[in-house]
Amino acid sequence: MATSTPAKPKGAIAIALAMLLGLGVVIANNQAVLTSKPPGATTTTVATTTTTGATTTTGATTTTAPGATTTTAPGSDPWLKRFGDPTASWNRPVSDFGPATGYLATLKDRFWLRAGYDAPPGSFNLQFVNYSVPIHDLRTATSTNVVRAFQATAYQSVVSRFDIAFDHVKIGDYIPWNPAWGHDTVGTDRLMTAVNPVTGEYWGFNGTDLPLGGFGENPCNDKNPLNIAFFDGPNTKAGFDPNNPNHKCFYTVGRNTVTAGGTGNLYTFTDGTTNVERGSGVNKFIGIVRASEVQQGAIRHALSFTVQSMVGVPTCSPAKGISDPRATTGGCGFYLAPAARVEFETDQNNLTTRRCSAGLGGPADAWNAPTPANRLNQPPHGLRIAVNVTDTQINNWLDSRGYTGAKRNTARIFAVAMRDYGGIVLETGCYGIGMETDGLFDTRSGGSRDIWNSLGITAAPGDRNPQGDLLQGLMNQSNIYVVNPPPGG
Repeated sequence: MATSTPAKPKGAIAIALAMLLGLGVVIANNQAVLTSKPPGATTTTVATTTTTGATTTTGATTTTAPGATTTTAPGSDPWLKRFGDPTASWNRPVSDFGPATGYLATLKDRFWLRAGYDAPPGSFNLQFVNYSVPIHDLRTATSTNVVRAFQATAYQSVVSRFDIAFDHVKIGDYIPWNPAWGHDTVGTDRLMTAVNPVTGEYWGFNGTDLPLGGFGENPCNDKNPLNIAFFDGPNTKAGFDPNNPNHKCFYTVGRNTVTAGGTGNLYTFTDGTTNVERGSGVNKFIGIVRASEVQQGAIRHALSFTVQSMVGVPTCSPAKGISDPRATTGGCGFYLAPAARVEFETDQNNLTTRRCSAGLGGPADAWNAPTPANRLNQPPHGLRIAVNVTDTQINNWLDSRGYTGAKRNTARIFAVAMRDYGGIVLETGCYGIGMETDGLFDTRSGGSRDIWNSLGITAAPGDRNPQGDLLQGLMNQSNIYVVNPPPGG
C-alpha cells in the first residue's frame, strides 16, 4: 500500500509536535546477548529468552491476552527500556483491561471502515521511511554550543519560542547536534529525536535542517525587506544568519526538562503526566516501535496509530469519555484515555483533510467535515484496538503471506504485539492507518537500518514505503476488538 505525500506535514506536527523530540542480539545458552550497540551505550546481558513455536517470551513474567501469552519483563540495557513507566497503560497488556462492551465496543467498526479513509478499509501501513521517527543517542552529540535552532516563518507564533506550552526551547537557542544523526531529507516531516537512556532526557526535531525553498529562499529568513528592524521576525532578532551553516532551520524543536529520576523523565512518565507532543495531547514516543526491541524478540507496548479521519469539534463536555449524551449521537467529539484531548479542537483550519486533500486552509472534504453524521463514523483519539488471534492463526497467516526467515519472524513479532498489546489512535496522518517505527535513517554501523535489514526489512533506493504492507491480511473487521480504556478513561 502506497502512502501519499502531503503538501504540509501530517497529523499533529504543527505546534502539537513541538516537543518532539541498534542493538545486535544473539542467543547463546538461552541468553539474549547484545552484540552491537549505540556509541556510548553499555554492552550487557539481558533477560532470558525462550522461544516455543510462534510465541517468544523474554524474562520472568508472562501475561495472558486473548488466545496467547507474551512477555512483560524488560532487559537491563537502557536502550531496551520501554518509554514511560512500566505501569503506564500503553505498557500493559490488553488482558489487564479486557474487551470493551456496549457502545465503546461498536467503535471497532468505525475504526476499520473510516480511520484511514479515503484509503480502503483496514489499510495498515508500517512506516520504515515515510513518517518514521529516528531515535539517536543524545550522548553522542558532537556539540552542544555550536548549532543554533531557528523556526520556519510559516510556523512562528507571536512569541520567540518553539514549544509555547512549556517554554523549554527558545528561537536561537543552542541545541545538541551530531551531523551523523540521520533523518528523512525527502519527506515533509523530517522527524528526528535524540534521547539519553540513562537520564531520560530527550530532544525532538520536526522539519529537521530544512533546505532552501524552490526559489532559493531560506524558510527561516524573516528579516524585514525594507531593513526596518522593528518589523524583523524573531529569527532575525535572535541573530539568524542565513549564510551560517550552524544556524539550522526547523518547523519545531522541543525537549523535556528532567533530572535523573525526576518528573518528565522519558522512562517514568505515565497516564495523565505526559508532555503535549502528539495530536492526542500525549508524549510522541508512546507506541514507536524500535528495531532493537524487535531484535530482542518482543514488542512489549501498544503500537501507535495515525489516522486520517478522527472525531472532532465541537468537543463534548467533558471531552473525555462518553458521559456527555451527545457523544453517542454525533453531537460532539470526545477522546478516550490515554489520550488527553481532541485534536484540532481550536483550529479548524488544520483539519486533516484540509492538509492531506485540499491543502492547508482549503475546504474540508465532505466525508470528513465536522458534521454529526461524520462524527458517528470517525474514531476518537485514545481508542485502543487489538486483534483476537491464536498462535496457530498467526502461523497460518504467515504461511498465506509466504513469509520466510527473518522477515517471517519480524512479522510474527508485530502480529503478537497487536494481539497482546494492540494499538492506540494517537495522532492524525494522511492516507491509511500509519504505525510508526524508528525507521531506516540511523545509518551508522549497527544502527537501526542495519538492525531492520537483519530483520528482513530492507528498502530499495527511492522506496518511500518499504514493507509497509507487512501486516496485510492479519486483521479484519471481524477479528479486531476495542480494548477497555484504563480506569478513569
